[in-house]
Amino acid sequence: MGATVSVACKLPHGLHIQLRKIEKTKDGEISTGVGEVVTLKGANAVDAVAGHGITHGVDKDLFEAWLKQEAGQPFVKNKLVFAQDRENSVIAQAKEQSKNVTGFEGIDPKKPGEGLKPEDYEGMPESLKDK
Repeated sequence: MGATVSVACKLPHGLHIQLRKIEKTKDGEISTGVGEVVTLKGANAVDAVAGHGITHGVDKDLFEAWLKQEAGQPFVKNKLVFAQDRENSVIAQAKEQSKNVTGFEGIDPKKPGEGLKPEDYEGMPESLKDK
C-alpha cells in the first residue's frame, strides 16, 4: 500500500466503499464491485469527532478513485464523506463542517414537520404538549 489518508464520514451508520466495474448490456448497465472493501466509521463511532467517524490508513489511490466514481452521490457532493492527508487536518475539517446535515437527523418532537403537529398520547410529557 502506498500513501494513505484519514477519511471522515458523517453518515450515522458509516459506509462500505469499493470500486465498481460497470458493464453495458442490451438492457442497461450492470455494476459489479471489484477489489478491496473498506469500511468507514460513521457518526455512531465511539471516537467520532464533531459528528464524523474518522477512519485512518485508507489507501489514498483507492479513496480518490472511489470519490471520482461516486461524485454524483449526495453524500459526496455535500461533503459528508471526505479525506485529508493528515489526521489533524481531517479533524479540523470535520469541526468546520459539523453543521452539515445528512437527512438522518432526528425529528424534533415539538415540531415534527411542515403540516404536522405533535402526537398527543397517554403519558406524553407536559414539555411536548402545545400550550
